[in-house]
Amino acid sequence: GHRNADWKLTPSIRRGAVVGEEGIYVDLVREMRIQEFGRMLESTNRYRQWTSVHYDCPDKGVTWATGLYLDIRSLAQHFLIPTERLDFTNDVEVALFFACTKHVGSGRYRPLNEDDIRETPYGAIFQSLLFNCSHSEDFKGLSMIPVQPYVRPAMQSGFAYIGGEYDTDLGIVRHVFKHDVVFSRYICEKFGNGDALFKEEGAEWIEKQVDRILESRTFSKTAFVRACGHLGISRKESKRIQKELESHGNYRIGRNAYALSDSYISGLEPGWRLEDYMDEVGIGRHPNILRTAY
Repeated sequence: GHRNADWKLTPSIRRGAVVGEEGIYVDLVREMRIQEFGRMLESTNRYRQWTSVHYDCPDKGVTWATGLYLDIRSLAQHFLIPTERLDFTNDVEVALFFACTKHVGSGRYRPLNEDDIRETPYGAIFQSLLFNCSHSEDFKGLSMIPVQPYVRPAMQSGFAYIGGEYDTDLGIVRHVFKHDVVFSRYICEKFGNGDALFKEEGAEWIEKQVDRILESRTFSKTAFVRACGHLGISRKESKRIQKELESHGNYRIGRNAYALSDSYISGLEPGWRLEDYMDEVGIGRHPNILRTAY
């Protein structure tokens, strides 16, 4: 849902995109924010359990330990870090919430007032006619976000678009409507001004650190290297870019963008257990899925 019917389907990371040499630095900084977010989650108890699952079924001669898939980019998107993905939902009321309210920061929204509507009288709901239940970066269409150790994507009945041309590959149909103060108040209250879509017990600390990551001009070496790899920047070129960022861009590489130490993050939520979480989100426990030591 878009509050302004004239807005285009543009991923958050591409809004205000810069082209040319300067664009390389802008893209790299944006990618470092995503990688720093992922690196932060890698220190959590949830991450360790999520990615160290063992499946043991000796009667069938099957044993593996691949871990469950952690979709860092979809989690980053849902924690309001700009990515190349577009959020879709299979719940029309969720789409209407985002189309009929105004974001005031940190996942909080307010209803539209008469002044807002005079300025922007029409909103729009974009409907995709294509869907893919697999998760493949090569698929040119709408793909489902797999179950994650944080439920925010599920709270928003979230799907993610991950490739192709937005207006053509998705088979988009745009539904334009006129804003209404009464309905805006209703849909905003229905979702608790955003709390029902964003507030997750145990994830409050992430929101505070995300604010720091989005404002930071300091990034870890790991985030820098991963960002360069994601963007296809060679090692030689990355050294030149790092010098440019530090000498002219007032950025620093070598220290975390978030304030908490990795050891502190590791000790958060010591009581969180994968099996209990599976029950909570309704996917159930498989009798042959066992925890490894963590």
